[in-house]
Amino acid sequence: MFCVFLTRYVSACEAGWRILKNPIHYRSTSVQRLSFHLPGKQLLFFKGDDEVQHVLKRSELQNSMFLAWFELNKRCPTAKDLTYTQIPEYFTWDGTAKTFNQRKRPGNTIGRINYVPPFYEEGYYLRVFLNTQTGPESFDDLKTVNGVVYKSFKQTCFALGFLDDDQEYIDDIIRTSF
Repeated sequence: MFCVFLTRYVSACEAGWRILKNPIHYRSTSVQRLSFHLPGKQLLFFKGDDEVQHVLKRSELQNSMFLAWFELNKRCPTAKDLTYTQIPEYFTWDGTAKTFNQRKRPGNTIGRINYVPPFYEEGYYLRVFLNTQTGPESFDDLKTVNGVVYKSFKQTCFALGFLDDDQEYIDDIIRTSF
């Protein structure tokens, strides 16, 4: 005789949802990928047979999603109170017009900022504090902390307190060694 038993693991979260008879299936939350870039480093798409001058002229006219966020902060007071990741909940991205448009009713859309590995320092540090900054209208606004405009995004992260250095430990070693 040959018997086969099929089993299935039910996690605590799923069990709780089933016990409370909450709807589990046919639900989804849309995720909006939010691209960003360093100043003057936005992506540019072109075909292999396009002329360089034509591509460069077109790039000046195109607005990236990140630059459109700056423009949105300039024209909409509601957007100034939101972080970049909160924008998709209240605004939709129109890819043809390259602008954000206000939603008729706030949705269940989540904003996700693209990953950047730490060895791309400036891009990485820009991403580090992008989840907390509200209402910047330019790259200089992003680099400004307490009225001081920092030269790099890494310095801005230090000023915001997101990064620590070992200076306090070095000072303590020097103090205790004498």
